[in-house]
Parts: sequence; C-alpha cells; structure tokens
Amino acid sequence: MKKKYIIGIPVRAAVTALLNAAHPDVDFPMTVEEITAQTENALAGQDRWEMLLLQKLFNELNKRNCPL
Repeated sequence: MKKKYIIGIPVRAAVTALLNAAHPDVDFPMTVEEITAQTENALAGQDRWEMLLLQKLFNELNKRNCPL
C-alpha cells in the first residue's frame, strides 16, 4: 500500500505539468514528451528518491509558470 502512495505523488505533479505543457497560453519550459519520458523513467526505476525529486521539479515548474 505504501508503494502505491509514493508513486501517486509524482504522478499527480506530472499530470499537472502535462496539462501546463499542453496548454497554448502557459509558457512551460518542458514539452509533453519530456515530461512523459522523465515520469516513465522514474516509475520504471521505482527509486523513491528519484520520484520525489521529479515531483519537486514538477511542482516548482507548475507553480512558477501557471498564470492562475
């Protein structure tokens, strides 16, 4: 159960990053493809710290570049 919780955290941040990257009015510094690739790599490795670092990156980019 705990592993699923840890995986869910960066996935939520990745989904938000994907929505920002795909929106034409949001100047997001990563492409949809880059976000997808980084998320897939982190999940495939199942390294908790890599997932949490990716979550931190996405959260910072999401907050910085969202006009809302």
